[in-house]
Amino acid sequence: MANRYTECKLPIGTSAARCAYLQRLANRYTECKLQRLARDSLLTDVALDTVDFTDNFDASEREPMVLPARLPMLLLNGASGIAVGMATNIPPHNLGELL
Repeated sequence: MANRYTECKLPIGTSAARCAYLQRLANRYTECKLQRLARDSLLTDVALDTVDFTDNFDASEREPMVLPARLPMLLLNGASGIAVGMATNIPPHNLGELL
């Protein structure tokens, strides 16, 4: 069965590797990049000063507060969750139907 979700991340390095004791590696050994579709739809307009920027955790760099998405990523990948008194279940949609 094919994956029905649009993959937005590209794991790199040891993110999927396991150590000798079959335990997941620490987060400091993992890295992830965006796939081309996600990079083009989320990061293209950041340089055009369309969103506000804030300092990162140690104030060494500035990062956007939100990403100006060209695609509705919530509809594209869907969402499901349960909270106190409410639940959501948004099915993933076909990329061709969203464009």
